[in-house]
Order: sequence, then C-alpha cells, then structure tokens
Amino acid sequence: MRQKSQTAEDAKLRTSLENMRYAACTPEDIKFLKSRIAGRRLEQPKLATKEFRNVSIITALNAQKDRINELGSAQFAAETGQTLTHFYSIDRFGNPPDAAEKRSRGRKSKASGKHVSNEISPALQKIIWNLPPSATNHFPGKLSLCIGMPVIIRNNDATELCITKGQEGHVVGWQAGIGIHRKDVLNTLFIKLDKPAKIVKIDGLPENVVPITRGSKNIECTFSSDLKEHIHRSQVWVLLNFSMTDYTSQGKTRPKNPVDLSNCRSHQSYYTCLSRSATASGTVIVQSFSPHLITCGASGYLRQEFRELELLDEINKLRYEGNFRNPLIRSYQQWKGADYVPPLTHPALQWSVTDPLPLLPVVTDAPWQIIDKKKKKEVDTKTAVESNTTSIQSGFVAAKGSMPVNDLSISVKKTKTAQIIITSNDSSPSGLIWDGDNYSCAYDALFTVLYEIWVTDTKVWTKRFQEINQHHLKSLSICFKKYMNGQASFETARDNIRHELYSQSPAQFPYGIRGTSVAALTSAILAPHDAVAISSPKCTNCEYSEPSVDDRLEFVLYEKEDMPKSTCKWLGSLEHETHEKCPHCFAAMVQPINFKSTPSVLVFEINLRNIKVISKTLKFEQEGETVVLDVRGLIYHGDFHFTSRIIGNDGMVWYHDGMTTGSSCENEGDFDKFSSKNLLKCKGKKLILVVYARV
Repeated sequence: MRQKSQTAEDAKLRTSLENMRYAACTPEDIKFLKSRIAGRRLEQPKLATKEFRNVSIITALNAQKDRINELGSAQFAAETGQTLTHFYSIDRFGNPPDAAEKRSRGRKSKASGKHVSNEISPALQKIIWNLPPSATNHFPGKLSLCIGMPVIIRNNDATELCITKGQEGHVVGWQAGIGIHRKDVLNTLFIKLDKPAKIVKIDGLPENVVPITRGSKNIECTFSSDLKEHIHRSQVWVLLNFSMTDYTSQGKTRPKNPVDLSNCRSHQSYYTCLSRSATASGTVIVQSFSPHLITCGASGYLRQEFRELELLDEINKLRYEGNFRNPLIRSYQQWKGADYVPPLTHPALQWSVTDPLPLLPVVTDAPWQIIDKKKKKEVDTKTAVESNTTSIQSGFVAAKGSMPVNDLSISVKKTKTAQIIITSNDSSPSGLIWDGDNYSCAYDALFTVLYEIWVTDTKVWTKRFQEINQHHLKSLSICFKKYMNGQASFETARDNIRHELYSQSPAQFPYGIRGTSVAALTSAILAPHDAVAISSPKCTNCEYSEPSVDDRLEFVLYEKEDMPKSTCKWLGSLEHETHEKCPHCFAAMVQPINFKSTPSVLVFEINLRNIKVISKTLKFEQEGETVVLDVRGLIYHGDFHFTSRIIGNDGMVWYHDGMTTGSSCENEGDFDKFSSKNLLKCKGKKLILVVYARV
C-alpha cells in the first residue's frame, strides 16, 4: 500500500492491522472489517466477480482447505468443459520413524501392527487414496487435475528455477503412466508459474513453464478411527490451490485476497490472513466473523514481549543513530540536556551556567576523498581550492561488485579525456528559444541541461548517451553535434527529437498548447535498452540471501511518501517492500536495489515535498574506485511553465527560461554558495527534477 496511491479505505485497513497485531481493534476497525464481508447488497463486495474467480481462499483449518479444494476442482472442470483426470500415488508400507526422534504431541494415537509384506491390499489402498491431504502430511494420494487447474508447489525442487515451496501456478500439461492397481500415475507435471521472482526459460518449454517430477517420502496416514499407518509414498509435490491455510500464506502479498476468518483461533491468525492484502478493495471476507479475538487484548506474556521489543528498538536507536561526531554529540545533548557534565570530567573542563557548553549546531556531513600518499604535496597545494567545496552534500551508494574502502591510501584513477574548456565564466551556456505555438518549455528545460553536460566532453558523452539509450538519446547527441558544427539550429535539434517522440506517443508528447510532462519526457529520453539495476532479497538477521534478479529501476527515480530528507540518503535507501520471512531463521527479509554499474546520468523527481536537502555530490564505490556524480541541472515548474538552472562544469549557475532569456542564460553565481533552500525554489517556481551527471 505504501508503494501505490493509498486510498482512505487502505488507510483504514492499515490502521486495523496495526491494532489487530495487539488484539486491540477499535469499534471503527470492526465496522470497517465488516464492510468487507461478501454479500448480495449493493455496497458489499462480491466474491463471485471475475477478478476473484479461482483465487485461493485463505482459511485457518486444513480440513476446510481440503474440502474447498475438492469442491473447487469439480467446479473448475465444469466451468471449463473438461473432465477431471485422477492421478494416484504409488504407496507401500514404510517404517515408523526412530523412537528417539519422536515428539509427543497431544494424545497418543493407535498404532498399527507390523506387516508381513510392504504391499498394501487393494481395499486398504483405496481408503488411503481417499484420505484428504491434511491426513497424509500434505502429500496427496490422489490428484484430480485438468488443464488450467491452479496448483501450489509443496517442495523446494530448484530454487534457481523458482520451483520453491509455496510458488503458485497452473497446469499446462503432464506425462503419465500406469501404476499399481492399474491406476494412472503422474511422471511429470508441467506448470506455468504465476508471477515468479524472475523469468524462467527451460530449453524446449515455453517461458515460465517448469516440470515437476515425482518425488518420494515417508509419511504418516491418520485415519478417521485415529489409527495411524506409516507408508512410503511416491507422488508429484503439488496441491490444488483453491484454498490455502494462513500458515501457507505467510510472506505473500496478494492483490486479490479472499479470506475466511470464521475458524481463526487467535488474533495472530486474523492478522496473518488480512495482512496478505495489497489493497482494501482487493480484500473480501467470505463470511461473518466474531470480533472477540481481535478486541480482547493481547495476553500478558505477549504484551510483555512487545514492550521489551519497544525498549530494544529505542536502545538500538540510541546506540546506532549518529555515525558522525557532530550529530552524535548533539543527539546526546538533546537527550541528557546541554548542562549535563559527565562525572569523571576534570574540574578544569567542567562547564556550568556561567561557563556553558552550548548545544552543538546542526552540521551536515562534508565530502571526503581518497588521497594518494605519493601526491600528498600536490594535494596540499590545492587546499585553498578544495576548501570551497566543504558545503557540498555527499552520499555513497555501492554499485555491483563494490568493496568497502578501509585504506585511505588507495589511489583513484583518473580518466584522461579531451575536454572543451570554457575560457571565461561569462560565457553563457546555449539556450533554447520557447515555441509559443507548440509549447516547448519541457523540451527547452531538459535539452538545455543535457547539452551543457554533453558539450563538456563531446566524445565521451556521445558514447555515454549511446550506452544509456540507443534511440532518442543517441539521436539527440547527433543533433547536438550538428548544432555545434553550425549545420542546424538548436531549435531544429529540439524539434527533430520532439517529432520522434510524438510519432511514438502522440498523447504523451503532443503538439499545440496542451503541454508535456518533463518527468515523462526525461523517462523516455533516458529509458535504458537493458536492465540497469538488480535486487536480491536477504535476511536482516542471518547471512541468507536469494539470487539477484534484474530490477525495473531506471535512471529516473520517483519520490514516494516515506523518502528520506536528502537525495543522497534517498539513493542509499532504494529497496522493495517485502513481507517474506527468512526460511532459515524466520526473521524479516529486505530487498535492496543496486545499480549494476555507476550511472552516467541520474535524475530525481521531486513531487511530494519531502526532500529538504539537495545533495550536490553523489559518490559511488565500484571495484575499489570512487565515481562522482555532480548536480548539473535543476528543473522548476510553476504557472504551467518549466524553467531550468544549469550548473556549468566550472561550478557556475545559469538560469534559463526559453520565454524570457531565449538563446542565452543568466549568470546566478557560484553553485557552492547556494543552500538547499535556495535550490528548492527559483523565481516563484518549485523544483521538480534534479539532474546528476558523471564527472
């Protein structure tokens, strides 16, 4: 819900879940939850609608789940005009588990006697086959299947192919033979995976179609008479998926989430069922429920555990927040008071009301660089120049394959490039003249910034533009070169790219006075031809991690409601929300996002006013080297018009408005002297895009 536009109903569901965690739901929460009960009234959600058809219902009891699956398979076959094909397991009597490994659970059951042979009689075999999966350790004796039938995988056969326990899919085919008692037996079941973590391609099979072969295990069968038999069963590791238990549903996020709460035995069960929902509108409660379990309050031991966790959270916060000297001391002063003096402080150093130690001011982190010991003298001669950069905000994001820098003596390799040197600070960057007939301010603002980036080193940036986007950005660099060589005007270059975009999407990039979104324009211009980022779920407690997969992240980052206050911290906190639990220690999982390599251009869209600090420098660590990205452009919007600030390679700030400044720009001074507050607004317009480019 946090990653999408949250509705008022979503907020109510979220509040209900927060209270439900502690069995402390309010009357307003109960009223909202009851509004999601399916029914025939106009305002009630309908379980029979198309989007909920054949969606697995979450229940609390295995017996209820098995019955829903049985009825669902018959209904599915009837609706699709198919006949169910029954596939049976291959069973024989097995050996009971080692007595030393047995764990006593509840009352003791009747044990069967020893068998002369491991062959099972036809009469007993029929009874065993008809037992529900919950009576056979969820390893079914009979699978009733047809094409398109929803199923769920029950074993981790091949995690690299997304054949994992809990993965959902539907049947697309099978290979079968004849087993004992002349019954059909599955050899291989072909399943098309539903929304796998990555695209799976196996030679000879369609995309995301995987084979599930027959497996074997020893299971314990529990009969209705409470008699137990231990058998060795061979069957395909799947179950029907018209229903699942709350336990199985853990870690899933479901856009459509029908649940049956009538048999939930605790408020944790309620919470597990309902917290699978991605939205309130996608949540349907199958039938009425008793609110007692979620309003009675948590038990004493559970409440004590939550209270201790709150204290541990606060302790960790105090211990780890403030990694640097100034903010750490300041936070300590705010906690203890500015007049607090440690008891072992020497009398000569003690402060008091008459000789106070003031509360340390807020100081943001200064940039740092790796210094080569051999060039220390050269660095010292540049101290006066470098001291002017101490106000720059900086951040670090690890690219793929990066290693932590522990030795400051490592030198940074510098790429030798032939650059076009601007000989005077008074030489204005080239600007685009606004087209009043076909509003062009979005193109003027962005292309003026991109041209200033490109012209600093035409050879290097032509190559970088082509690596980013082989279509629009490559064409743009060609048009830039024609303009630089005097073969075309700057406006002609703009109009050529605009025509390409219009041909591709007339509604998004129109002519006339309708206007164009500069964020959409930037996204189209910088759209990469391949995946540029990866994400990998990993445990927050142990060292477990899952294989990296390509991520949909591109070179334009969009601000969300819970973003940090600065662009560098925003970049360092890129991750997907995940509700998965670690399969090893059951701790929470996180799914951070990293770029495969340092981006040449990176754009931040500022739209929710959360960002208060514009970091003037971003630093990436890649393969032992530091790669720097500087702010090169700021785009503003107001009164249905876009303007821009261009930061030159020499650190000078230039203001451009195609309507007023035309083909030139106005000098606004040294970028180092601009505070974040000055950058967030420009001549009454608000900042919406920050463009970073590689140095």
